[in-house]
Amino acid sequence: MNSTKTLQTEAYANCSVFRPKGSRMTDTTILSFKHSCQSSGNILCFQLPLYCPMCGRSLTNEPLATPPVRYPPILKSSSNYPFSIIIKPTNGTFLGDYKHGDNLHTGVTDSRGFLCHFNEQGVTYDRSVWHQSLVIPLIEKSDFELATLWDEKLSQITHRPEWTSERYVELGHNCFDFVVAFLNFIQYNYRKRNLNSSITRQSLVDEYILATTSKAAKYINFMKQIQTRGYLLQLDG
Repeated sequence: MNSTKTLQTEAYANCSVFRPKGSRMTDTTILSFKHSCQSSGNILCFQLPLYCPMCGRSLTNEPLATPPVRYPPILKSSSNYPFSIIIKPTNGTFLGDYKHGDNLHTGVTDSRGFLCHFNEQGVTYDRSVWHQSLVIPLIEKSDFELATLWDEKLSQITHRPEWTSERYVELGHNCFDFVVAFLNFIQYNYRKRNLNSSITRQSLVDEYILATTSKAAKYINFMKQIQTRGYLLQLDG
């Protein structure tokens, strides 16, 4: 094996262990940088390696073509985001065996970040945490009127008879319908957006869910490739 090939192999090995030991993949974000060996594109990884994975040269002995930039996290822990819609795969995790088109599960967090969601077991409202989740913030604590009502209304709706386990229907009366019902119960459109119309299942998907999941899909694909290869070359354009 020639010396260049050896350096590339060593660089790949360094890239493969970028994620800090003991850290959650949820807390890991993507780092983007460009080395002088590149005419175009950026190298994506989890931590800056000792050697360039493209040419094998040391990154400690020469400056980078551009400073490293850290992407903001896409996958988050639900408990850190009060007053939000939370989304995760019905089965597994986004970075596990989830595939485009698989079913998603959704819920709402209260002012403390506690999760409330509806499934075949009825309503669950507790301190459980979804670690690899997508977050859609709905209000700020400065939205005093909504923030004051939020927990009270969320608690009230959980006791309604339509949200018992017997009323659950996978494709017709499910977690998405629960989120829609809560937002309408608290008059979210009127109080937050000054709209008289109610939120529908379709408007929830179109105005909130799709924008978040579409943006996340590319990021999650990058993370999976970096998990497998240790790095990813993102070409310009």
